[in-house]
Amino acid sequence: MVWGFYAVARMHTMKFKRFSTHIVPVTNFLLIFLVILSIIGFVLLFFISPEDNNSWTINAPKVSSSEETDEVNYREEIIWNEHY
Repeated sequence: MVWGFYAVARMHTMKFKRFSTHIVPVTNFLLIFLVILSIIGFVLLFFISPEDNNSWTINAPKVSSSEETDEVNYREEIIWNEHY
């Protein structure tokens, strides 16, 4: 989708390059930026597996709903006591 937007921008660059001196360098920079992002995305998607890196998973302890309710009520009570 991003490359489609770049194609439209490139067509406008060819059409309006006489009107602005900045449009060609900006689209060339955008081309380089998109190529770099595409290569990084390709490497992240196909060569780095989440199983190899333990920081990808979050092991949070399960909290029961009664504990959550008690904690919310306690917070509301503290806020109520501080303000009133």
